[in-house]
Amino acid sequence: MSFFQASLAKLRTMRPVLISLFLLSITVFFSQSAASQTPVAIVSPDSLLITGTVSDKSTGERIPFVKIELRSGITFVQGTLTDIEGRFYLISEQDSLNLVISGVVGFRDTILPVTSATAHSLNIQLTPAPTLIETGYGYTPRTFVRPTIVTIQEISETPRQYKRRMRRAERRKKQSD
Repeated sequence: MSFFQASLAKLRTMRPVLISLFLLSITVFFSQSAASQTPVAIVSPDSLLITGTVSDKSTGERIPFVKIELRSGITFVQGTLTDIEGRFYLISEQDSLNLVISGVVGFRDTILPVTSATAHSLNIQLTPAPTLIETGYGYTPRTFVRPTIVTIQEISETPRQYKRRMRRAERRKKQSD
């Protein structure tokens, strides 16, 4: 047995230990990075620090991973996502911007004006969007749909089983006549 084969055999026996150490180091790294809650940024005196949280208006729960954009008119300036606790931080050199919150499933898009007076600790509450039902002509809000619409039940038999059942019923009908 050569040196290479011997070291390969040792490596195979140590594989579970190495995998465990690797996973442990990744866990420690991410737990330390998640522990720091305040952002650290070097900001010039003329910069505008915009901070806040995004939550559901009906339940009050914070919403993670919401896309937030700063716009000057229709021009995109800067963007970010909320963290796991629904917080966001943006730094801008401009004043009088619009904060656009869009792309959150189940909620309406929101546009808020932001100035230097309102930039600190914004508490944004998103309004749930109305439930839409797909009809043959597009989408209709749930409030406009009549209660005569039925739901499709789960299919309990295949087409082949249905044909067999129909043939048997026809045979029984012929035998009874």
